[in-house]
Amino acid sequence: MSHGDVTKEGSRPLTAREAALADIAERRRKDPNWNYREDPTYLGPFPPFIQMMSDRDFDRFMAEEVARGQLRVNPYAPPPATDPPPTVRPRGPVRSALAFGQRLRELRCALGWTQYEIALAIGVSSRTVIRYEQGQSGPIRIAPLRALRRLESAYMQELDGYGFLP
Repeated sequence: MSHGDVTKEGSRPLTAREAALADIAERRRKDPNWNYREDPTYLGPFPPFIQMMSDRDFDRFMAEEVARGQLRVNPYAPPPATDPPPTVRPRGPVRSALAFGQRLRELRCALGWTQYEIALAIGVSSRTVIRYEQGQSGPIRIAPLRALRRLESAYMQELDGYGFLP
């Protein structure tokens, strides 16, 4: 078990001293006759001393061993801290992936316009706008789509001018 392992979800990682004790316990579990003097892979101090040391004493002892050249690195030291991964902000649906009626309704509500006002802006009747928003029909001609794109573009430029967009 390495130093950074966690025993249960939500519990804290082991200290270097606890990791060394866990390493010794695992070695003894695998071989009840394990002897630290005869094991070339064991790099820690006399096992009974580890139990009597504080975490700070153990860290100091291992640092001195590294400084004296007895060890290249402390095998029980915590891994170097890494920057946490950047938080990913959830993105809303991509506008072009929304149905025409949904895009129309979102833009109309964002602008604070009525269905009649948006109908005048895109060149259709207000009843047609109602049908679009309810998903009962879609634009037959390309003109309403182009008009909607122009309105969205103008609205985004307006928001950008106020510093609302990233």
